[in-house]
Amino acid sequence: MQNFSELRKWLDKGISEDPLMLHGTSIEAVFELTINGKLPAGVISIDESSVYEHDEGRLFFAPVSSKFKGEKYKRLFKMNKDECIRDARCYAEQAAFTNFLASELGCKTAETYTLLGYLECGSIGWEELKRGLKKDGIEISLKQMKSLYNKARKRKGVIIEPTESILELPHGVDEDDNCAIFVECPEGLDKKYIHGIELLGTVENRLMDKFLNGKLNYKGFKTEKPLLY
Repeated sequence: MQNFSELRKWLDKGISEDPLMLHGTSIEAVFELTINGKLPAGVISIDESSVYEHDEGRLFFAPVSSKFKGEKYKRLFKMNKDECIRDARCYAEQAAFTNFLASELGCKTAETYTLLGYLECGSIGWEELKRGLKKDGIEISLKQMKSLYNKARKRKGVIIEPTESILELPHGVDEDDNCAIFVECPEGLDKKYIHGIELLGTVENRLMDKFLNGKLNYKGFKTEKPLLY
């Protein structure tokens, strides 16, 4: 059930002056949160030689390290608020790009999703991407892919700030990245843990305006299983 009053409240709050940590993701994640009452956590498997199974069902946050005291957080890399925002913006743009393409292409596997992530950072060429997409049953021309790529590049994503009570959930310093805090939420993060949301791009603001005014025919992700992260 869509609760626009809560969504408007989160958007009005945006990012506070003193955040605990921040999560960068795509605007579709906010739509899912509004419709289902939970921010989805999905899969970010890498490739056949390195599948991070422990990442499934987790959300990752860029933390303001001074907020985290004690032995549990001793590996956490020191970051101030500005650095936290910078990291969250980076993750948001990556997720926005990759989630848009994954949804438009209808990718079914985490491996294909990972290829799109490689495309975002410029470490994969067209021929390799085409072979990977074909394994997932996706046939697309270079012209079509360029069109989707250009649309994906206009996505900047969103930043979500949780409430401090989120730390009551199982969490810790990410095993693979000392700059991140993970939170265990296999069924998604309940809306009660959301403090505020900031939209980062022109496309996101336009889509949100349509969503709030009932003019966006959002039917959920087109992927077989959620691949949000």
